[in-house]
Amino acid sequence: MPATCVNIEVWGASSREDHGCFVFRNYVGNIPFIEHADFLPAFNEVLRTKQIDWCFQRMILSLNSLPSGGRSWLAAQLLRR
Repeated sequence: MPATCVNIEVWGASSREDHGCFVFRNYVGNIPFIEHADFLPAFNEVLRTKQIDWCFQRMILSLNSLPSGGRSWLAAQLLRR
């Protein structure tokens, strides 16, 4: 099987301005906290406008605090370790 080269762009996002803006070249800040009613619409807008297809496990851990069914409304696939 031939090797495949895949280009990816990594994005960081946070509700709180911390070291993420220094770690990620691509970074979105000021997202509402996950327990806030505006979180999903705001986060999904970021996912759509930045054309983000996958969220890594760090976000999955936080998504456990969403109301039942909240994950199904996320505009990206969730990647598990």
